Amino acid sequence: MNAFFFEHPWQIGLLGLAITAMAVIAWLQSGSRWLAIAAWLGLFVTGALVAVNVWVETPREQVTRFLYQTADALQRNDHESVRAVVYPGASLSVIQAVEALPKYRFELAQVKRVQEIQLLPRRTPPRAVARIQVLITVVDADRSYHLPRYVELTLCYHRGRWTVYDYIHDDWLRAYRRAG
Repeated sequence: MNAFFFEHPWQIGLLGLAITAMAVIAWLQSGSRWLAIAAWLGLFVTGALVAVNVWVETPREQVTRFLYQTADALQRNDHESVRAVVYPGASLSVIQAVEALPKYRFELAQVKRVQEIQLLPRRTPPRAVARIQVLITVVDADRSYHLPRYVELTLCYHRGRWTVYDYIHDDWLRAYRRAG
């Protein structure tokens, strides 16, 4: 229920405007002062809910922002920013991947689709699993590789921000095999 109220401003706005429009139509047909008050109240409540919706950033929205910011840092070849988002107790695969970054130059690193973000708030520290499809173009010493990939990241909420704890990657078709 919180996801609906805090992650879908268009739906809240449309629902509120529909209810407000019904109150306005009923008021215009009946002339009832109470329906006029209901119409104004509906408009006010809709505006307030949309404002709160835009103002509040949910954990799922934080994770989504984190994914895009990290991809942007990777594309800029900002290895220090990428290193900064690694959880202190990260898995060996994450540590090895970060250590290998200087060997490559990224021309493109894009999150193409966020397939799913599963929040695990009762874990200590809180965790999230993000399943995404990415597109990267990597240049090493003599070749360029254009790679669409499926990436599954396990994130930990550490010191007020999301950090990478573990990851796996596979060919991009895994996302479709998993869904089907």
